[in-house]
Amino acid sequence: MLHFARQGMGLKEFSVLQTHSFQDRISRFSNLYMQVERLSRSLEQSPHIADWDSIAFFSGVLRDKSHSGQKCAYFLYRQAAMGLKSIISRSENPELVEASCLTLRSFSLENLDQGCFATSQALGTLPLDLKGPEVPEVSYRMQEPVSWNQVLDWAGTVPEQGDWLGRSLVLRDRDSENLLVLKLARENDRMQDLAKEAAWMQYLQEHFLDPAVRFDLPQPVPVQGNAVFSLDTATLPFSCNFTPHPQGAALAYLVHSDYFVYPNHPDTVQHCSQQELLEILSRNSYLLGRLCSQGILHTAPIPLLHNRVQEYRRNDSGAYIWTRAGRLDKWYHSCMFPNLALSGLRDFEHMQSHGGNAQELFRVMGEHFLSLLLVAGSCFRSLQPERMGLDANDSPVDARDLFDPDLLEQMILEIFNNYYQGFVRSRNPEEPPLQNVRTLVDRMIQEMGVDRNMAEMLRIEDQLSMSDREFFAFLTSRGVEQDTAQRQSRGVREISLNTGPHLGAFNQRFSLPELIDFVAGATSACVLGKFLQSG
Repeated sequence: MLHFARQGMGLKEFSVLQTHSFQDRISRFSNLYMQVERLSRSLEQSPHIADWDSIAFFSGVLRDKSHSGQKCAYFLYRQAAMGLKSIISRSENPELVEASCLTLRSFSLENLDQGCFATSQALGTLPLDLKGPEVPEVSYRMQEPVSWNQVLDWAGTVPEQGDWLGRSLVLRDRDSENLLVLKLARENDRMQDLAKEAAWMQYLQEHFLDPAVRFDLPQPVPVQGNAVFSLDTATLPFSCNFTPHPQGAALAYLVHSDYFVYPNHPDTVQHCSQQELLEILSRNSYLLGRLCSQGILHTAPIPLLHNRVQEYRRNDSGAYIWTRAGRLDKWYHSCMFPNLALSGLRDFEHMQSHGGNAQELFRVMGEHFLSLLLVAGSCFRSLQPERMGLDANDSPVDARDLFDPDLLEQMILEIFNNYYQGFVRSRNPEEPPLQNVRTLVDRMIQEMGVDRNMAEMLRIEDQLSMSDREFFAFLTSRGVEQDTAQRQSRGVREISLNTGPHLGAFNQRFSLPELIDFVAGATSACVLGKFLQSG
């Protein structure tokens, strides 16, 4: 109050001045946004009006951080970035196009800034003449159920032993390195999903030709002329711990034994050399990018979920949308059995043809990079997977000593460079999609090496969507003792469960924003490289 008095101003007058100042800032921001939007729209409609002043104006907006505190600052930066994108995609002046590319690229390399993400998104959604193939459907007519021995006859396999991995019965062939995999549909699964997987296996067998890289593709075994058939599950010599499809819908295929060797499994990371580990990650990165370049999208290298508890209640099944940068549910658990193996990519029911939508391509490619880097980080935690969660004093386990910063940095660079080469079909001539990769390495170790975020909240509305039986099963599956679970009343209060580690506290932001910046920058660099190549 003394300070106000010295200025000849009371508290009331000062408050009025502050209100006017705030209103002035809002007004200036609104006017600037309208100017940016107006020029962006004009360039989209009349690309011939683009000039050096247009680039300088948009660049100045992106460089000016005085608006970064505004709630809608991202939309201002995004509009400026989209103006530069219009010049790139529509101008016939190659010098203006090159300058706009360099401007957006330089801003996308910056760290932790709304302008960084906005420019990456603009670059990442440049139009590409890229559409996926039409994959012929395969038959899944259910005829008379076949027996287990009939399947073996069709496959020509003499199995030594069998093990269940999820809903797949995996049998080693006595006379070769191949495995016979019998994949069963569960009670509520759709038969057409098995048929889709078989169709992609057959398509890639015929059309993915890249002798420079190893990719051991599964080979479907037709039974009675059908890729998907009806199996008499009562004839199986190995009992399964799930309820099969009522018609016994099944898919059989032959695959190399390396199909189930994961880069981040404890057995792998404890016995493989660093170079062998790098090779698996690098090759799968290349394969994801290579398939993307053909319009073939693998939509689930690992399951990415924002909230598993809402998986069956929400329309999006609790899926993680990386562009929103929310909390990532159970990151290490998601990495445990990735669809990246020593044999190459796995689980083709997640393949889909790209329809040409630039936003969809940006999202899926970003999921690839996010998945690959999470798997890279999980390799170090898999050295001692028992060190996880909370210790005896309920303090977060600190496993940062398991990480090798130099190796993690090399993994990140190899993942990006190989994906880029697969997608663009040439080596990356530019710098990595982040100005300081070592900063990302340090932050990954800080967040992925210490299990700070363990809690998951079971909300009342989620409890009420369950039956008593489902509620009990949910609690016990999350580690709650049976006696404790039986005493819990459903729908009375929110229940906190330690189910992590998660990346971010429940209902909060992603705790590793530097990784989102890298993902956005890496994706945009690949799209830009492809765009310039096609031009």
